[in-house]
Amino acid sequence: MPGMDGFALLESIKLWKRPVPVIFITAYATQALLERAEASGASGFFSKPVDDARLLALIGEILQK
Repeated sequence: MPGMDGFALLESIKLWKRPVPVIFITAYATQALLERAEASGASGFFSKPVDDARLLALIGEILQK
């Protein structure tokens, strides 16, 4: 995303009239990024390669809300 990272996108989405859940997926996962994502209000955080079952389970949980 030229000019914007995932955290900037999350902050922008939180300003929408009807914000949507944001799930971070990254190839460069660190504990610091996980903590930042959680503190920023992300709905989930996954490192690549993504565990499909866990991702689908999280999406199911989000849709149930």
